[in-house]
Amino acid sequence: MEKQTEQKEILTNANSSLKPATQPVAITSPAATHTKNLATTDKGVILSRKDAEEYRAYKRQKKVEEIMRAIARSEAMLSQGEDVQRVCERAVRLKQAAVKLPPTKLLYARTYLTGSNVKLDCIIGGDGETLSKMKAYEAKWAIKRGAKEITVMLTPSLLSECRYGEIRKELKRLKRIAKRAVLKVWVDKKYAYPTLSRVARLSCEMGVQYFCVPYFEGCEKLRLDMMCGCKLEISEVENIADFKKMTGAGMGRIVTKHIHDVYSEWMQEAEKIRFPSVPTEVPALPAIPPTTPSALSSNTSQDADKPKEVVDNKSKAITAQTPPTSDLKFL
Repeated sequence: MEKQTEQKEILTNANSSLKPATQPVAITSPAATHTKNLATTDKGVILSRKDAEEYRAYKRQKKVEEIMRAIARSEAMLSQGEDVQRVCERAVRLKQAAVKLPPTKLLYARTYLTGSNVKLDCIIGGDGETLSKMKAYEAKWAIKRGAKEITVMLTPSLLSECRYGEIRKELKRLKRIAKRAVLKVWVDKKYAYPTLSRVARLSCEMGVQYFCVPYFEGCEKLRLDMMCGCKLEISEVENIADFKKMTGAGMGRIVTKHIHDVYSEWMQEAEKIRFPSVPTEVPALPAIPPTTPSALSSNTSQDADKPKEVVDNKSKAITAQTPPTSDLKFL
């Protein structure tokens, strides 16, 4: 009898240990209470309002640095009737690479560019139909008066008649005169693409640093003909869309008369960097229903409805986990 009572006590204690000690609490999503202070980045990452502002400042700084690198590869050019002083001061303020102007404006522009990193780029040869001796004289005169870059206009008649030998001699002479100054070759876009491609390769072979053409659709393909360190310069870029296109194509220099408009529009884009707010309604996590006495009684009734074999198996399993009574007495 004593053994039976001890076994009953052991089974009772084992059953009581299987019952939940505490009732589970329903869990809800904390995100629903913080949605007003959250924002999402362009990659879908949810940030707090403070972190979003810091990230926006970081993105804006990166955008401004990208803009200034592109502007640093640009070159200002005088438009008809524009003041030289205004163009030079704007080039210094925006840190452009150079200012392209004719020899008659060279001395006047030098006074405003002294002490800055903006270079003077002098155009020689007029419309191109001048003698090689005159071009050589203009190059010497411009270099002595502070020009660091020389843009020579190739003779149109030589190009039309495909007299590439005379063009080669002219460039060789000018290259010898330029010495340390940067020599550029300018060709009009009215010629066929094969002619432009051939003149570009010829200019590279003669040691010219820049091959210049006005902007036209597909002009960036000429970059494939550049070799020996020669770069492609695109002039007459009129709007920000073309400017961005040429920057993305890796042009060595971009010449424009509208650099102030390009800079202003690009900086406005940098100011408009924003991150949208997250939705105000965030779905909550599914709540766990609390355990009530009625639920416990229903569980016990379900166990009572089970077959006797299942209940016996449960009792056998519990009995197998309990130590023998002899060991309990010894303890």
